[in-house]
Amino acid sequence: MINYITIKIINIHNHNKFELLNDTNNLNIIINIYNLNNYKIFSWIQKINNIISIYNNIKTIYIIFDENIKTELIHNKILTKLNDVLYKYEIDFFNYIKIINTGDISVNLMYELFLYKDITMKPNKTPKTYVEYILSRIPKKYQYKIFDINKITNSNLTFPLTKAVGAGSMHDSYFIHIFPQNQLENKFTIYLIGKSVTFDSGGYNLKSERSNIHDMNKDMIGSGILISVLNLIESTNINIHILLPVVENSIGSTASIPGSIVKSMSGKTVEIINTDAEGRLCIVDALDYIQLELAPKYDNCLILDIATLTGNVETITTYVSSIGLNNKRGKKYLNLLIKIGEHIGEYIDTIKLRKDYLDLLTCTHVADIKNINTSFSCDCILAGAFMNYFIYHKIPWVHLDIASVSVKDGCVLSYGVNLLYQFIKILI
Repeated sequence: MINYITIKIINIHNHNKFELLNDTNNLNIIINIYNLNNYKIFSWIQKINNIISIYNNIKTIYIIFDENIKTELIHNKILTKLNDVLYKYEIDFFNYIKIINTGDISVNLMYELFLYKDITMKPNKTPKTYVEYILSRIPKKYQYKIFDINKITNSNLTFPLTKAVGAGSMHDSYFIHIFPQNQLENKFTIYLIGKSVTFDSGGYNLKSERSNIHDMNKDMIGSGILISVLNLIESTNINIHILLPVVENSIGSTASIPGSIVKSMSGKTVEIINTDAEGRLCIVDALDYIQLELAPKYDNCLILDIATLTGNVETITTYVSSIGLNNKRGKKYLNLLIKIGEHIGEYIDTIKLRKDYLDLLTCTHVADIKNINTSFSCDCILAGAFMNYFIYHKIPWVHLDIASVSVKDGCVLSYGVNLLYQFIKILI
């Protein structure tokens, strides 16, 4: 007979009641969640973490929702926060999580969070192995195009900025476009761009231990989030395109050097002041591809990019929130994301992109724009200004810099998957 450890959470907001039942020799944990107040999730999650951490023989965790908790947002908020705790232990000693009395989508969310963390936490990824993972996860209702950037000849689609980022790597760089099998005429289209740098050394502007170079095998978190979101969206009532420039930023004799000039596909020239400001270069290739190749209808679409883009964002938000930026037409979409984030605990703060910020990047005598201005410590803003420079035709655009909320103590967090899933559901 299998005994259980029962973690019982009862109306924490009013009673702060947290019970551990039975003895310490049991193999299974039951987490009963009922009458839970939305504002006390973090407090009991930490208590669950403390309890789980003292056992090394857990086999199964049962998460049981009371029937009174019917709101999917609350379900998913709880599961997202629980996942950050459970993922740390799942690999070590328990092999099964059973979620009871909740919708299928909540179960799918927990599953996707585990898959997302498995690939982003995995070391030794190369562009090729990561591409193989992405292709294995594309839902059947979608198709894809893949470009091996190193082998492209006689084409206007050369992805020159991504190629410059990957110039020092022994591995080829790739560009992946995922799109619906059956595109819907006159339906809203969302173009999602995910940063997909499988390792970021910084290039010749080499990262240091202080900048956590050992964690830079997780610099493709943005793309991992998008693949999981795509697998959660069941509706076909929206056109979703995913654009992923997959590259490794290495240092070597063939690597791009600071001061290099590269001409983008849209004809704008870029001075690469700092080779460690590489994510924005790759994203610009995706922006150019969307606008030159896919002919988006500016009044019925949105471009959204998500990236672990700048370490600078942590100096503004610490680990509490991401930074969201937008152009004029993208404002209403960012406001919606902020509202959703407040409800599910995945917070976004924002800064207005004034034209004056762009002036700090166009003050170069050798190109149209430079990729960074090292005279100022506001790179999360200037990175947005740089990318916004390449948005044409009045297309709505939103940028999410999630570098501050993606990794903590070397572990990938759950931020972003539920946020974008809820956002796209509303757009549908």
